[in-house]
Amino acid sequence: MSDGEGSIGAMIDDLRLLGVEIDISGAGGHVSRVERRIQVIKERVRAHMSHHLPFTLTNLGITMCAMYCVSRLNYQPSGTRVGGESSRSLFLGRTTNGGRDFRCAFGDYVQCTVPNTSNNMTSRTEDCVVMLPTGNRTGSVKMLSLATGRIVTRDNFKVLPMPLSVIATLNNMAIKE
Repeated sequence: MSDGEGSIGAMIDDLRLLGVEIDISGAGGHVSRVERRIQVIKERVRAHMSHHLPFTLTNLGITMCAMYCVSRLNYQPSGTRVGGESSRSLFLGRTTNGGRDFRCAFGDYVQCTVPNTSNNMTSRTEDCVVMLPTGNRTGSVKMLSLATGRIVTRDNFKVLPMPLSVIATLNNMAIKE
């Protein structure tokens, strides 16, 4: 189902060759199943922003929060699917591993191991905030590095209580936008 958006229209022939049935609604029409799913995602993002996070999100943070919420929804079993498997499990062909897939949540403060450590006195960890698990087999997570303001991907980290100084730093980043 599609609302007639141009990029889908350009792929109709390719999608039909793959066996995907395309049903495009009329101009100004809405696909109720899609609209409902968008509403759920928005509700989840609002819940994170209003109740879960002790800091204000930047524009990048809002985007990553939406991606996080969609990824978590894909882990949920479908009520209409026989067997109760999640969309993610069916798509990837592997089961969910709680220790790998749910070891941190969006907005958690973590200390990450720096990828290339040495024997000198430089720090072996860096302050980061969890953005989005990548979903790979090693449990890598995309995180916002507080030192650089960039997204980094790390496998080794420890979730810690968030210090007030980190909350202040994140709020300042949002204000500067």
